Amino acid sequence: MQINQKFKLIQRFIWQILPRKERYFPGGPDFIIPVVVHIVHNGEPVGTGTNISYAQVKSQLDALNAGFFNYNGSLN
Repeated sequence: MQINQKFKLIQRFIWQILPRKERYFPGGPDFIIPVVVHIVHNGEPVGTGTNISYAQVKSQLDALNAGFFNYNGSLN
């Protein structure tokens, strides 16, 4: 089963068990989700080659958070 298919299956399950008003949290509480990032590189110093810097990781996490902050319930 593809990841997208699994996501849709889980989403359908959640929609069946939760009332509509509880599916989304506009203006609701913030959630803190611990994240671990693994950087696969060739032994270069941090910030060079494929060993990206902490700032690059933070920038991408900020972009991800911004995307979810504007999440409107669509998969697009």
